[in-house]
Amino acid sequence: MLFDKATVLFRDDAHRQNWINYPGQGDIRTCALYSHWVHEPLAGATVRLGLFMSLQQTWIGHNDEPYDMHVWAVGVRPSTEYSTGKDLFFWDCEWQLVKARLDEGQVAADAGNSLMGGQFEVYKYLKNKNKGRMNIRTIWIGGKGARVNEKKGRCLHLSMQWLQGVLQNGGLEGDLTEMGFHKIQG
Repeated sequence: MLFDKATVLFRDDAHRQNWINYPGQGDIRTCALYSHWVHEPLAGATVRLGLFMSLQQTWIGHNDEPYDMHVWAVGVRPSTEYSTGKDLFFWDCEWQLVKARLDEGQVAADAGNSLMGGQFEVYKYLKNKNKGRMNIRTIWIGGKGARVNEKKGRCLHLSMQWLQGVLQNGGLEGDLTEMGFHKIQG
């Protein structure tokens, strides 16, 4: 099921209040909390999908300047490797930039090095027994179409294309490495 209420942005109400009370940030008032996405009923679906956004800078010292955002997608499904738990998927059009560093051995293939800040926060939230309460067994990340040297906003278009493809194909089935995903450690 695709979470279609809003783009998911805020970890919690305190995070939301810090942003929506800042002048000039009205366009993010409709963004959802992680908990909204996690607790949205699946209505019989087995895959939970959501469109997420990360703010790429702090509002401190930026007055009314526009802030940089990055959009990416998340999927959660029942684990296919284990009898219990969930598989967590991140789709990010900038994943290729991190993958290059992993391939060169500059960083380890774990959640702390392979996920950007907002993605890592989603992973931590979902694993937290008091918050997301999901037994995350495997983490996958993939994506293509890095927005480097492209005009801003391309990440939204590419993330929506990926979500549409998952919905048209009926889920996240098949050989994940052939689909461009890489398994990382939690």
